[in-house]
Amino acid sequence: MSAAVMAKRVIDISGFWPAGEDGEPQSINSVVTDLMKTPLQMTRYTLEKAKSGDLTGADVDTIDKLLELCSRWTGKKVTYDDITTEKED
Repeated sequence: MSAAVMAKRVIDISGFWPAGEDGEPQSINSVVTDLMKTPLQMTRYTLEKAKSGDLTGADVDTIDKLLELCSRWTGKKVTYDDITTEKED
């Protein structure tokens, strides 16, 4: 008998993460600082989990902010399907 593989849907924005002036990925702290006092402000924890592809739960407002942020970074509309994936448990 085979065991069913359980998968969970996660948010992963690593493919949209911006590069700094040196061409390396921008640090989480610099992104948090850039977002301070803007409508897209969110916690370091949320950005860290979303960047690593481990964000498993978020409210609708946070998901909307992440979509807007990724859209701004890429210059094109990013959808829910673009930032979510299934990850095996």
